[in-house]
Amino acid sequence: GSDLIIAFFDPRDLISSLESLGLTVIFLDMPSDVSGVFDQIELLGHATDHVEESTFLIADMEKRILAVEDNIAESEKGIRIFHELDPMLFTVGPGSFVDDLYNILGADNIAAVTDQSFPQLSNEAVIESDPEVIILADESMGETFDTVSARDGWGDMSAVLNGRVHMVDKDIMSRPGPRLVEALEILYELLYP
Repeated sequence: GSDLIIAFFDPRDLISSLESLGLTVIFLDMPSDVSGVFDQIELLGHATDHVEESTFLIADMEKRILAVEDNIAESEKGIRIFHELDPMLFTVGPGSFVDDLYNILGADNIAAVTDQSFPQLSNEAVIESDPEVIILADESMGETFDTVSARDGWGDMSAVLNGRVHMVDKDIMSRPGPRLVEALEILYELLYP
């Protein structure tokens, strides 16, 4: 048949079981950067006979990314950010496509030093790094400007003092697909208001 299954993780060898039933399975890892997201869109375009659409989509995404890049002056770059995935201070680092969005934006991700895709930072490490902007992708867990500024030692952080703690929709931020450019544009507005 023409059934196509797209899997983003493989619980208990599910994929080989599906393949043994004669189904076509495409396994997509979480891409490590923006070009990896393009590769997946292209792969899906081929797999679903939508090559032309996927080519147009990628071209449009690339155009929008360039438009954002062109808007950022060299002198503005280097703003320190902390991107919070959950209240346990898990964040995005090198090898995650969200970190790559911050690279495109010329931001200085305080988690870059960890060399891990999804590191957990200590309270001290975040305070010491003094982020200028905090992006909260964990509003659904109850985190807001108020909860962040009430944390021990966070009240004197640049981001808190300047009111630059922003909540973002984690569905837009964490999905490696066409909305990635939307995520980039949202972050651009927050970093360079």
